[in-house]
Amino acid sequence: MARTRGELGVLHLAREANGLEPFRRFIDSYREHAAGTRHELVLVLKGFHDDATEPYRAIAADVCSRWVNVTDDGYDLGSYLDAAKRVEFDRLCFLNSFSTINSSGWLALLASALDDHRTGLAGASGSWGSYSSIARFDLRLGGAYGAVYTNRAATRAAFKTLTAADPEPAASMFERALRAGRNLVGFPEFPAPHLRTNTFAIRRDLLLRLRLPRPRTKLDAHLIESGRRSLTRQVARMGAAVVVVGRDGSVYEPRDWARSGTFWQRDQENLLVSDRQTRTYEQGSDEVRLALSRFAWGAQADPVLRGSDA
Repeated sequence: MARTRGELGVLHLAREANGLEPFRRFIDSYREHAAGTRHELVLVLKGFHDDATEPYRAIAADVCSRWVNVTDDGYDLGSYLDAAKRVEFDRLCFLNSFSTINSSGWLALLASALDDHRTGLAGASGSWGSYSSIARFDLRLGGAYGAVYTNRAATRAAFKTLTAADPEPAASMFERALRAGRNLVGFPEFPAPHLRTNTFAIRRDLLLRLRLPRPRTKLDAHLIESGRRSLTRQVARMGAAVVVVGRDGSVYEPRDWARSGTFWQRDQENLLVSDRQTRTYEQGSDEVRLALSRFAWGAQADPVLRGSDA
């Protein structure tokens, strides 16, 4: 692959198993919302066989002519790392398979955050949520969530009856959180600030210096995103800032993420890039919105409630 130093690469993950529609939605949003800065779009084609890539290339032919093929393992983060080793942009922006862009100038805002030499990692959303703390709550061991989830049965019911269009990260989220959180040593207690890896920008050399094992299980992927040795924590230990960037151009440090209006808070009106979990909140009942917002932000939860199904 040609050397492209000094440029910004946007790497969008497209997985054959997810079908064409998520990819089509991303490309439509990419066309609709100008990035606002010079870059090159690269498709990271995950787990494709034979000529199955042709429809994807055809859909994106007017905006992208470059792709990287990766195997269908390692979850999203493993694919990001594989792709990062095969391109040589100075800076990389990763978007997962279910991402859709909400605002023009989105990439310019993320890139601008990285222009500050103190910043190592910039993303569209973050969370303080803790898998270990939600597991402690469910096991009746107390902890931070005991003050915001007063009814264990009702909390379980809210997480299990989520009404998002795609139920995978929704209806099963609580059970997955409990399974992951029972590895209490691996996850910090609430608040556990971590940048969400659905959309993030980072300098390539920094990414390749991090000690990120290739995830083999969903637990591994959770640990890389929000565990004690997460992407966020490794970057922070290097002395670099980890920030969320809003549609309004504001840059939020972890202590301010709860007021950023980007993830599971208010109406998510400041969110640059949507994904399945933000749509889960958007489409959820009042009970669901409350449960998700409290998971992410504890006592600072401030969801917009519609009052129709509370």
